[in-house]
Amino acid sequence: MSGCGECDQTVCPPLSETGKAWINSMENINGDTVRYCNAAGDCIEFYKYQKEFRTPIQPLCETEGFKCHCDSYCNIGGSLGYVTDSSINDYRSLNFDYSEQINQVGPSSSIFVWALDFVCIYHSQMSLSPADSFLSTINLNNHTYQNVYAMRIDTLLYPDKIVWKSYFSKTDGLIAFWQRPSGQLYIRQ
Repeated sequence: MSGCGECDQTVCPPLSETGKAWINSMENINGDTVRYCNAAGDCIEFYKYQKEFRTPIQPLCETEGFKCHCDSYCNIGGSLGYVTDSSINDYRSLNFDYSEQINQVGPSSSIFVWALDFVCIYHSQMSLSPADSFLSTINLNNHTYQNVYAMRIDTLLYPDKIVWKSYFSKTDGLIAFWQRPSGQLYIRQ
């Protein structure tokens, strides 16, 4: 009797060209500095501090007695990060993350956008929660955006959230967000 020898490990590919293109498009839209302002003229500026295409996380593969156990799951991603120089309740960042997963079902991708303490999540099989809505168009600062997700959090369950609603589109990124407790809408300039 002999053991299985070496396991056939899954080799994860790098981030797809689609994922890289999305991160690059968010960088092109926002530049090195992205600014959100409200109607009163108060602004929050975020400054780019990092852009990375992460090394694929290789799945675990190990010999277990006389057989191999290998995960066939890959997680690949890239991110673009911004930080503000004015801390808002210890939250300082704006991040764009593109994540790809490859498993037995097949490949899938997700987009995560963090604005201070709020995260917008987008993926191809997305279903909106009852608090969220889809807007075919929205006009902000004399600019029309299409295919916008208005994502909201329940402020009764989470009364300490700084951001309670965000406007996000896959092509335009984070367009605007409502800040608490001021109740002001901050729009990307």
